[in-house]
Amino acid sequence: FCVVDFEIGQGKQYLHLLNALSARGQNVAVKIAAVAEKGGEERVRAVGDMLRLLAERLRIRFEFKIVATQKITELTRESLGCDADDVLMVNFAFKLIPDKTVSTENPRDELLRRVKRLAPRVVTVVEQEINGNTAPLLARVAETLSYYGALLESIEATTVGKDNSINNSDRVRLEEGLSRKLHNAV
Repeated sequence: FCVVDFEIGQGKQYLHLLNALSARGQNVAVKIAAVAEKGGEERVRAVGDMLRLLAERLRIRFEFKIVATQKITELTRESLGCDADDVLMVNFAFKLIPDKTVSTENPRDELLRRVKRLAPRVVTVVEQEINGNTAPLLARVAETLSYYGALLESIEATTVGKDNSINNSDRVRLEEGLSRKLHNAV
């Protein structure tokens, strides 16, 4: 299968996938095409190297490709390194920012049209569900605490007392990042 990831982050979402595929013992090939913002190619390359090492250790065929954002207008299965018979998945984590215009000539809708032409079998959409700009202060604080509290609880539920890939330094970095976002939202 082939994954087009518009926000690969640190790539931690693929650690469990690669381990699960390895546990099945099937001969599987994983291709990831990660979209990189201008200037962010080095960070994305480091994520690809980390995933490549894990895949080698798990004996999974793995391909990683970086797609520059300026090449988005040229999205094809070929440009992404995906074969015609590959199952295509697309990850839109925090990339589909609401557009207030009514015009169909906006970047978000153009990106969606191009991805639709690729005929993905699975599309994931992750967006922030918080109104941190227009609500009155008390409502904004309550909504922010509820939203980020749920995120922190999910980290706690998935990391405490379990043998997993999130080590303490990763967890601390994740919690610090969420606390900055919480602070900025209020």
